Amino acid sequence: MANPKLQTNLPNVEQLNACFELLTHREASLLELASVSNASSSELAPVLRELIEQGVLFGSLNPESTIGFSGDVERLSKQSIKQQIAPRYTDILACFALETVIGSTNDRLLKSPIVAGKAGLCLTEMQVAGRGRRGNAWHSGPFRNIAMSVAYKFASWPSSTPSFALAAGVAIASVLRDKVNADVKIKWPNDVLVYGKKLGGILVEAAGAYGGDCLLVVGLGLNVEQRDDSASAGSDYQWASLTDLGLDCSRNDLVAELVSALIETFILFESNGFNPFREHWQNLSAFHDARVLIVNQETSFEGWQRGVDASGALIVEDLNGITHTIDDVATSVRGVNER
Repeated sequence: MANPKLQTNLPNVEQLNACFELLTHREASLLELASVSNASSSELAPVLRELIEQGVLFGSLNPESTIGFSGDVERLSKQSIKQQIAPRYTDILACFALETVIGSTNDRLLKSPIVAGKAGLCLTEMQVAGRGRRGNAWHSGPFRNIAMSVAYKFASWPSSTPSFALAAGVAIASVLRDKVNADVKIKWPNDVLVYGKKLGGILVEAAGAYGGDCLLVVGLGLNVEQRDDSASAGSDYQWASLTDLGLDCSRNDLVAELVSALIETFILFESNGFNPFREHWQNLSAFHDARVLIVNQETSFEGWQRGVDASGALIVEDLNGITHTIDDVATSVRGVNER
């Protein structure tokens, strides 16, 4: 995840896209970038300076100097990703948006005209208004990590839309476990962890009128190459990066595999609900049969996590042996030894 400084006092999305479009083709000075983007040098300078410090860009903000993309920055490629998505899913993928800078990938797909039985994909190099659970801001390091959303239109509303976040977590963690030699885990309801550190987060949102069709959008923020630990400040977890765990494929390869896995998950979920994913989720759970602390607006107690029910609700046995079923996704679940 990225330094939150990148999320404050930014030029708008159109201005940033204009800057990066020019830099895609050639190096440019700060004054040239200000001119092409219709933004002031003072507005652009903090963003460009941060990207230079992170190694995304090289050069200097001095008037006589130029700025360009660093040679080790692998740009996302629509063509490369489409070629690597499993062929049986390419016909299902009805729309594919790749934006250099965007507000929110989830918002983009929630407004897309996707028809029943079809999927959509939106990903970006830099997301400036990403959000996580409980309305928290989601900071994604630009040009190094993955910020994407995949949507699918159901002909009718699934019996339990919240449980799709758990099914998606199973799909994502399974892909990652094949890519790195690490014990990738998932935490109820939407975190991807490794060795107690956070690799990514999932946000599922729905649109549509009850009784009609339903568009489900799963947003994923994933640390591929986080170059500093600044995002850990003020967070419940430290961050982990896939490159530090030995990731041996490109971002484009990884996006293609994740998209294929998520589309497959949508299709299976539409036919069978959460049940096919339940046992796998429990096997991948970071706190399976472990002692946890449960905190939400209504209660706070310790107990042992005992899995999830058929709707994806968390099952916790408290210290008195009483079983609680928790479906409030705003609930905090922490390992007791983490406090």
